Formats: sequence, structure tokens, C-alpha cells
Amino acid sequence: MRFVSSKVRMDDVVKYPYLPWDRKGLSENDNITLDIISTSLCNATETWSWESISEHIDISIVVSHPDRTWSKEGLSRNRGITINIIYRLSLPLATGSWYWDDISAHIDISEVEKYPSLAWVRYSLSSNKGISSRIVLLLDLPNSATDWEWSCISEHAPMSEVIKYPDLPWSKAGLSRNRCVRISHMDLSLPNATGRWNWICLSANVPISDICNNSILPWSRAGLSRNREICLDVIQNLFLPNAKCNWSWRDISMIMDLNTIKDHMNLPWDRNGISEHKDISIDRMRSMGYKRLCPISYTWIEDK
Repeated sequence: MRFVSSKVRMDDVVKYPYLPWDRKGLSENDNITLDIISTSLCNATETWSWESISEHIDISIVVSHPDRTWSKEGLSRNRGITINIIYRLSLPLATGSWYWDDISAHIDISEVEKYPSLAWVRYSLSSNKGISSRIVLLLDLPNSATDWEWSCISEHAPMSEVIKYPDLPWSKAGLSRNRCVRISHMDLSLPNATGRWNWICLSANVPISDICNNSILPWSRAGLSRNREICLDVIQNLFLPNAKCNWSWRDISMIMDLNTIKDHMNLPWDRNGISEHKDISIDRMRSMGYKRLCPISYTWIEDK
């Protein structure tokens, strides 16, 4: 039930308070609110994790309710965190300390540009989704610790920058994880690039059209199982003569359209994967024929 609790809509929790919700899972839900925390969940398991709540809750709730037992460690990983909150918002009951590793990885990159003299961590900034070669090359961070990590930068930098600055020390493994990578990018001349292209990661990130048009390449079915464009037609009908590994039905179940799953219940879908689907809801689960939850293991039981 933890997987379902971490992804389910909060109105399902309100609608079905008697289900065996997992409070740790709910704490990790991006839609968690203080109202849900105060809701009576008579069959809930585990305890609330204020570190996870602090990480996932909308930061505006923290600002409007500063007197809760927020966790500074969790807030350090909250994507809404700002320097103003760190230095100016009084959090009298907050626990722990601020972690600049996590802050550097999650804060909006404009905050780094605005306050370059703070104790930023270059290694963690390399994993920030807003990182760009402009930040790396031009922004002076006089008090920053560690060096830049080009594997992480390569994963998040816009591919247009890779094309514009081919001489930078890009990581081919990192570029393979870039969600904007295309098969054509493998032909770029990157004289200072390190490592090798990773076909598992490429399979997970390139457009499906690239795979269909280049079916003889050594794609990975394990990677394709995580591709956000994966569809049954590719799984069942596309001939991939040099593909490696097996299909991962858990990963496929996490991203496949739920209506497709419902219409093809004869396939080996993974219930834990479906439980982690971003669109999962209790009504969806019931529409698929799983109308009860095992009170011991909190896994799905199919009604016969």
C-alpha cells in the first residue's frame, strides 16, 4: 500500500479513509497537505515522516504554517526552497540542519545566479535540472565546494548546448540519460567527451520513432520498458533483432496508459508497478477488477 499511498490523489484518501493507507507513503506524496495529515485514517499503518513531508509538500504551505515540526533536511530537497526561506523565515519547531548538497541540487538555478557567494556545492549543482553550460562556464562561485561533475551536467543540460559547445568534456554516459537525446546526437563530434554511449539509457530516453527507424541497433528492452513513449505495438510487433535483455513489466506498468492496461488485462502487468503509476486511483484499481486489498500484505487481490 506504500506505493499506492505515495502516488494516489488526496481526494481518494478523503473518500476512502478506512483503507490501509501507509503514512510513510502519503508523506512522500507530492500532493500531501496538512488537512490530510490531520484526517483520521483508522486503518493506516506506519507513522508520518516530517522529513518526507517537508520534501514533498507545497512550499507555500510551509510559509503559511511556519510553526509545524518541519525538517530542514527535507526542506533542503524541496524544489520550492528559496534563499529567502532559508535565511529569513522563522521555523521555531524545525528539526535538523540545512544541507547545501541537497539545496544545490534542487533549488531554482536563478537563486544560484542571484546569490553566487553562498556555499553552493558544484558537484550537486551538476545534478540540478536547471544547470546549463552558461552557469558552469560564466558564473563565479567563490565559496563553492567540490568540482563540476560532467556526467550529471550532461544528463540535464539542453542538447542545444552540446551542439553549440562540442569541445566541453561531455560524458556520453550522462548524455545517454538526457531526456532530450536523439539517435542523431551520437554522430556529433565531441572530441573531449568521456565514456561510452549507454544503450540501456538511450533506449529509455530517445523517441520511439528513433527506435522504429533504427530497429537493428542494439537497443535494450529493459531500457525501452522505461521509455515514456512505449506502447503495446512496439512491445508486441516491432522486430528488434539485436535487442538485449527482457521486457520489464513492472516498469512498463508504471508508465503505460491505464486505459490500455484495463483493455488488455491478459498481459503480465505488475500490480506494484501499477500502484506507482502517476494516474493511479482507487476507482481505477477497482475498474481493473482489483476490488479488495489484502489486510495483511496490503497488495491487490483479484476478484474472481
